[in-house]
Amino acid sequence: MSARARILDAIRAGEPLSRVELAGRTGLTEAAVSTTVRKLLDEGLVLETGRSPSGGKPRTLLRLDPAARVAVGIHHDGNRIIYVLTGQTGGVLARLATPATGTLTAGVERLLQVAGVDRGRCLGVGLASPGAPPPDEIAGLPVLSEDQATAAAVGAYWVERVEPERPFAALYLGTAFGAGVVLDGRARPAGFGHVCVRVDGPECWCGARGCLEAMAGPRTVVAAAGAEGDARDVPAAFAAVARQARSGPGPSRELLETSAEYAAAAAETTVNLFGVDLLVLTGPGFAAASFVYGPAIARRIRVADARTWKRSVTVTVSPAATIAAATGAAALVLQSHLTA
Repeated sequence: MSARARILDAIRAGEPLSRVELAGRTGLTEAAVSTTVRKLLDEGLVLETGRSPSGGKPRTLLRLDPAARVAVGIHHDGNRIIYVLTGQTGGVLARLATPATGTLTAGVERLLQVAGVDRGRCLGVGLASPGAPPPDEIAGLPVLSEDQATAAAVGAYWVERVEPERPFAALYLGTAFGAGVVLDGRARPAGFGHVCVRVDGPECWCGARGCLEAMAGPRTVVAAAGAEGDARDVPAAFAAVARQARSGPGPSRELLETSAEYAAAAAETTVNLFGVDLLVLTGPGFAAASFVYGPAIARRIRVADARTWKRSVTVTVSPAATIAAATGAAALVLQSHLTA
């Protein structure tokens, strides 16, 4: 990772920071930090924001300018399309949800108009969507695409300001189970939905048997519950099951608890394989049903915490779970430009 990338990542995670603190966090020399920071100030990406109180000479603090550069993130979520406009600190400057019948160009144009930002500051469009190959441009802006779970992991990394050196996994629940693992500040996909949780289980669409997705995925839960609604909008149908489960014991609660036990076993495998110490639950499914999945995963993880890993593994729910994939798609665009 370049000096520029390391400094921007460090400020993103812990702002405001002084130049001396940046040197300590990045491992760069103070001279290298000063040279790089000067360039970032000239570009308008970083701002000086007061001085730190200390017993010695006060140190000038640095932070990112949230609106210096922005990007659009798009996520197809069932029968909806979610648009967000995100600044380089990970904050959402504007958001929009439309039916999936509209065009992406119209949605992006409307979002930019509502936000009232200078179009010249928009670096591009990030698209988190399964299916057909993405277009090269949307509304005249270049497009970068990623799968939903990996994009959501980047969204959690930016929005929650996870430290660059901290390994973590974002477990995603939407139309299907997925996960993105962030190591050294870079996200990569992880086959969470296709971890085997029962060796003699039913065949999954991937060709394997006993996958988490086949045993306990949202489509399986929705089908077992006989949830009403558009069969193409799995997140909405799954949310309906979760609402029924909140009312108390019953078939819906039992279905979710069974699914959560399988998801907890797959989460334990993810921690074992990647050595992460933070699990962030994200996506519309976890936003609707974290009251069941969160405790189940935490219980399963807690046992191995002390006996196997000899470290504490935190399980948390993203505060922006419903828009994490869109936010992460936008963050991927910012990351590709700002940390090159």
